[in-house]
Amino acid sequence: MSGRAFQQLALEAGARQPEVLANALLLLMDGAYIAARMYGASTSSPAADIATAARQVIDAQCEGKIPPSHFGIVYHHPDENH
Repeated sequence: MSGRAFQQLALEAGARQPEVLANALLLLMDGAYIAARMYGASTSSPAADIATAARQVIDAQCEGKIPPSHFGIVYHHPDENH
């Protein structure tokens, strides 16, 4: 996903600062990609917490009005049974 696509989604979500939210999500995505390449796809990889971090950034910008799934983010609470 491109920064422009994230910015459009942030605008639609009513983010206070759409460009800031888009850039934050893009940096998280790129960082998770690099971390997964460096550390693998294990649960101990820093990339394992990407959905939680993205949810916090989205909630901060959108004040909880929009679910992270609007941005294509699937969040599984750590206490959920799989």
